Amino acid sequence: MISVKSMCSVIVAACFLCTSLQAMPVSANKSVNDKVIVETSPVGEWNYTAEGTSYEYSKGVLVVKKIEENYEVTVRVNNAALKAEQVKVAGKAIDFVIYVEGQKVTVSLTWDGNEIKGEAESTDGVFPIKGTRIIVD
Repeated sequence: MISVKSMCSVIVAACFLCTSLQAMPVSANKSVNDKVIVETSPVGEWNYTAEGTSYEYSKGVLVVKKIEENYEVTVRVNNAALKAEQVKVAGKAIDFVIYVEGQKVTVSLTWDGNEIKGEAESTDGVFPIKGTRIIVD
């Protein structure tokens, strides 16, 4: 037989647990769902490096946004924000064009989960690109 003292202890513990769960931030409850969304979409910010380019263009941040049914890409590099043109997203591929110091650069990337890779092509050659998604907790 359970004593009144034991029953009170169980009730206090249950109340504490319920209060703790209610006090949890909503974002903590959504983190699993957010991760699923992140891993199934190229939308987000990606740190990237480009091999063989001049130092000032060798690393930056790729920002991918979806506005209604269209994607927008901005490349933040060398203290500048370069807005991409001709952005195409199909499956796990992202293709776009940017202009660096007036020179056309065609970028073709693929993403898988939180990794991105591909190449940038200009009159100076073809440069491998790789990167990882910036995860914000």
